[in-house]
Amino acid sequence: MGIGESKSTQTERRPRRMVQSYIVAWLDANTNKNNADYKYTMTQLYQIFTTVNTFTKVDECVEFIQTNTSKQIFVISSGSLGETTVPRIHDIEHINAIFIFCRNKSQHDQWAQHWPKVKGVFTSIIPISSALKKAVYQYEQNTISMSFLPTNDDGTNKDLDEINQSFMYTQVLEEILLTIDFKRKHLTELVNYCREEFKDNPRDLKNIEKVKNEYFKHSAVWWYTYDCFLYSSLNCALRSMEIDLIIKFGIFLSSIHKFIVKLHSQQYTTTQQVQPFIVYRGQGLSCQDFEQLERSKGGLLSFNSFLSTSEDRTTALDFARKNAKNPKLLGIMFVMKINPRIKSTPFANISKHSYYKREKEILFSMHSIFRINEIKKLDGYDRIWQVHLTLTAENDPQLQTLTEHIRRLTYPEMHGWHRLGNLLYHLNQYDGARHVYEALLREANDNQQKRDIYMQLGSIHRIQRNFKEATDCFEKALTTCERFFQTNNADSASSQRSIGMMYENMGEYTKALSSYEAVITICDGEDTNTNNVLLAASYSDIGDIYKKRHEYSKALSYYEKALELKQKTISQNHSLLAPFHCNLGLIHNQMKEYSKALTHLEIALTITQDILPHDHPDLAYYHYEIGNVYFSMKDYSKALSHFENAVRIKRKFLPSNHLSIADIYFNIGQTFFNLNEYTNAISYHEKVLKIRQKILGADHCSLVNQYNTMAKINEEMKDYSKALSFYEKAVETEKKSTPSNDILLYKLYKTISKLYEKMGDSSNAFVYQKKASDIRNEMTNIDKEMIDMEENFMHDLLLLFNIFSREKKKRTVSDNKKVYLEQLSDAERQLQIDKRNPDVSPARLIVHYSEISSAHYQMGNFSEALSYCATAIEMKLKARPCNLSSLAQSYSWASCIFNQMADYSQAYLFRQKAIETTKENLVSSPTDSAMIQYYQMMVNWYMYTGEYLKAFEFLEKMLPIKQKIHPPDHSTWNYFYQCAGYVYSELGEYSDALAFYTKVLKAEQKEYHSNHPELIQTYVCIGSVYDSMNDYTQALLFYKKALAIEQSTFSPGHEDIGTSYSNVGRVYDHMGEYSLALIYLQAAVDVLEKTLPPFHHSLATCYDDIGKLYYNMGEYSKALVYCEKALEIRENTGVPYHPTIAWFCNNIGMIYEKMRDYRKAFSFYQRAFDIAQERLPISHPDRKLYQDNHRNIKKHLYY
Repeated sequence: MGIGESKSTQTERRPRRMVQSYIVAWLDANTNKNNADYKYTMTQLYQIFTTVNTFTKVDECVEFIQTNTSKQIFVISSGSLGETTVPRIHDIEHINAIFIFCRNKSQHDQWAQHWPKVKGVFTSIIPISSALKKAVYQYEQNTISMSFLPTNDDGTNKDLDEINQSFMYTQVLEEILLTIDFKRKHLTELVNYCREEFKDNPRDLKNIEKVKNEYFKHSAVWWYTYDCFLYSSLNCALRSMEIDLIIKFGIFLSSIHKFIVKLHSQQYTTTQQVQPFIVYRGQGLSCQDFEQLERSKGGLLSFNSFLSTSEDRTTALDFARKNAKNPKLLGIMFVMKINPRIKSTPFANISKHSYYKREKEILFSMHSIFRINEIKKLDGYDRIWQVHLTLTAENDPQLQTLTEHIRRLTYPEMHGWHRLGNLLYHLNQYDGARHVYEALLREANDNQQKRDIYMQLGSIHRIQRNFKEATDCFEKALTTCERFFQTNNADSASSQRSIGMMYENMGEYTKALSSYEAVITICDGEDTNTNNVLLAASYSDIGDIYKKRHEYSKALSYYEKALELKQKTISQNHSLLAPFHCNLGLIHNQMKEYSKALTHLEIALTITQDILPHDHPDLAYYHYEIGNVYFSMKDYSKALSHFENAVRIKRKFLPSNHLSIADIYFNIGQTFFNLNEYTNAISYHEKVLKIRQKILGADHCSLVNQYNTMAKINEEMKDYSKALSFYEKAVETEKKSTPSNDILLYKLYKTISKLYEKMGDSSNAFVYQKKASDIRNEMTNIDKEMIDMEENFMHDLLLLFNIFSREKKKRTVSDNKKVYLEQLSDAERQLQIDKRNPDVSPARLIVHYSEISSAHYQMGNFSEALSYCATAIEMKLKARPCNLSSLAQSYSWASCIFNQMADYSQAYLFRQKAIETTKENLVSSPTDSAMIQYYQMMVNWYMYTGEYLKAFEFLEKMLPIKQKIHPPDHSTWNYFYQCAGYVYSELGEYSDALAFYTKVLKAEQKEYHSNHPELIQTYVCIGSVYDSMNDYTQALLFYKKALAIEQSTFSPGHEDIGTSYSNVGRVYDHMGEYSLALIYLQAAVDVLEKTLPPFHHSLATCYDDIGKLYYNMGEYSKALVYCEKALEIRENTGVPYHPTIAWFCNNIGMIYEKMRDYRKAFSFYQRAFDIAQERLPISHPDRKLYQDNHRNIKKHLYY
């Protein structure tokens, strides 16, 4: 409808906490906030919704609906816009209902009838408001939080984070909150919070003042049923389990419960009053929830919020009927048998105490639990089911077992706020835990309590990677100890150790060592169990630092001291000693000291066998690692024994076709092969093949190696026909996943040719030799060189490759470098001429300095490039007036140079200067061009810091301005598309990334010839996206296109060639071609280490690639060395929360998990997950990977 006229767009909205789980969107092109009709409509909507989201444009409204997926959305639309908008939004799942608000009802009635979610066409807001109130109330009733627990689920075999979260939260929170003595100040805090949260809603603000002034004049139940924000906010908090919000409403929640308890004690006292009776509840339930309800028949159903029921069956049935009309819901009629003698769940008739005097309303306190009995379809109704429930008693065996298990897991020895803080901490609700402990600290009077709270706060900051804040808290804890207690007590030592751990996490190893040594000084004087535990931990910590420094001998010395002291505090066969021995075994293995490695691994195995069940998964791990050591020592009989034990245990807790079982079968097969027991070898490899084909598919690239292995075994058995069959299968599979000039195909053809020679078939031998020769002719020079070296001198491969690399550097520079030399010479000559001219303008000299800087940069002379850039900046600063846009560009250029020099702190500083200068320029010259420069600068900044969602926001802001001032063929669009492609790729939106990169490629292919260097970056970007999509054939194709151009353009030792070697090697690693991957990655390191500073981020990526390769090859010690190198470099970039750091931390966590060092694995997984939560969207695949790894590793920590 048209309510006044206005050019205004969507009203301004700010981010909010989820205080309502439903929202309204009002779409009308002619809304005018100064119009009386508009104000009246808003007043009506504010009666129902906390905020009203208004839109004048369809696309903005649709985007808002699509992005707010966590809330139910009610839509009000004008008739003219509704006709085009409804088809776009109708099938969106979280759209609850649509109302058409117009002046001419008859004009829109006909089309509106075709859309079930459209509830009608209205010419007044009054009937819409009435319908909305009913719809919202129905939604609130249907979305009460419920937990289903099947009859065989008592929870005792689950950890804290595996039990149904809603069930556990509500039980424990209820216990905790009901023990807290809430005071008037807590009501004040709630009022202040609500004032800020609802400051845009006049009605809510009025009700907040009413709560402030009249809260204690009415009962809590009266407020709960009063039509205001309290009911919807509390239920939303309980439904979404927003702990901070539940705590804020804790005084209200506690008051409701206590009032129900009071009423229950008054109402159910006489013999007649305590007779069992029936109450009813009607609501809707999704098909998915109903299926879960049916599966839980005989089990328990928990209503985790306050539960409203009625003694009137007709009222409940009416609710069920209304919900049955919704095709996505089933109508449910709960018939609940209640025994008033049961005191575990209080309930009361609130008819006389409610704001609305509803008769026969029975309100249950939160966390009411029922036994699910009969479930049947209600007679006469197709879509209404009657579910019979019985209120459970406190002595119900299943409920009693589960309740006690949860209490044991949730720190029953603590009380009140302290228990709540500890629970939140261990459930990873760190912000909530910090809020609780900060409140406790303000009220703490006891010094010991203050010290303990400082330690808890420090631990929270540590987990959140706020190391400086954590250090500050731990130092305050230490100061408290030193002021009020003995300086050499265990608390002081514990505080010192925590400080050391923070310095270690910040890479300040010298300070960390100092703190750890202080612990030793404190604890070394007295031989107590507590002191020895702390000493052992500190020796282990010092060993960790020396290990990070690659000083393995020193690290080993301290680890041995740690083990020695640990043995003093626990028995010799205690399970906690196993990880110590395992770590020592893995270190010795890394140092190629196999006998010592075996000693410690076998001790770890023996301890674990004595403590844990004989089929525990840890035993499989130890057997597997010991088997690998024996295999390296060529003691195949012992290796076989341990491999067989590993697979025997794994088959007890994994399905027989699990890939990890196939991996052990493969090792067993290879062991039999080395024992010359070919029949057994073939038997096990056939098992491997069967499992991998079933799980991975018949054409998976990893099967190439399996076919090849089986062919070699058959060849050794002189069964040449079978060998040939497997080689041909390897060829067929390889052809489906790689380019026609692939190295592995070349090798397979050569092998088949030799096999035909053995068979005396010279004709076919020649055919396959020709095929191999044809592939070799299509190879790049580097591939040819590598093939030659591999075939002639495998044992001298690394030495020969180094010689090859040195020879390449003796050749002449590329044509591009000649161009840069010519540019440099011309610019320097012109600079000297102009400097002698007294009339030359400073601006002209600045151009020369910038050109010289650019030429030096392109030639890799970064110090010279920086020097000339600094001169240009100095001159720009002196110029009057100062050209801020040009100055910002120079600051940005300086940042690029520092980045190449691996001086990341200076790179970070100059990027900030560039942004500040651009902002200043925007203020002084608010043009479209200045705005684009600012937005582009912010996109670059957030791409640099890894904040890709923010980068995406600025790209969106830039787009309409660019469309306004730049034609579609403008040269700057390519860079915009490149940025968009990069951001989409990092956000895990690979299809969109490919779309943008393809636009860039098409534009570049039109402008440049097929071998032009400008194509390199785009080929690399497209290859990277395909790599992320696991499409390795396409990834390899584009990476090799980039490499071919680089090899024909740049000098052989150019860093871009090294980076491309790394890219190709990484793809071969993903394809399971580890020997090829190693060749390329070693080539990459050889180039990059010679051309880049030692802390350059490109080296970090290459080291990480090698680390992952060694990980995939099962050489975890080598993998750890390279991955730690990568992380150390990346941590020096000045961006502590960059997503790349999360990736590196996750890789290190995976290595430590394989090495069974679960504590360290957890630490790195935690860090990866923290960064992902900070920087990656919820839908990003890496975020799910980190979350899964973080969740799974916790299971090992409980053993």
